[in-house]
Amino acid sequence: MLTVNLLACVAIVMLAALIAAFLLSLYLAKARRRFEEHRMAMQYALETYQREGAGPAADYGPDSPSYGFAVLGFLLPPVGLALYLSWEGRLPFRAGSVGKGAIAGMAPYTVAAAMLTVMSLIA
Repeated sequence: MLTVNLLACVAIVMLAALIAAFLLSLYLAKARRRFEEHRMAMQYALETYQREGAGPAADYGPDSPSYGFAVLGFLLPPVGLALYLSWEGRLPFRAGSVGKGAIAGMAPYTVAAAMLTVMSLIA
């Protein structure tokens, strides 16, 4: 009986770790593409500045990075993931903030679940 419970708990923890790794890999792939786009934009801005003596102003428009949404994603990772998926096309900077918070917020929940599982098996 104890062996079955232990195997079930280990399977749950491993599944959570796999899901976290999968989401992290998706995020890193998107971040790599976004970084390359920003690098090219910065290179263009630098060339424009050197050529004309003045660069374009940084204008995010209605979208901008947000610490508030990063904290929301950290405290409520499922909500952060849902917001990230709904905003990734329309508001990429805000979606990036909430996505980073959601990924960072999954770690404490995973560690807490693993600790509770081990403590329930010991007790």
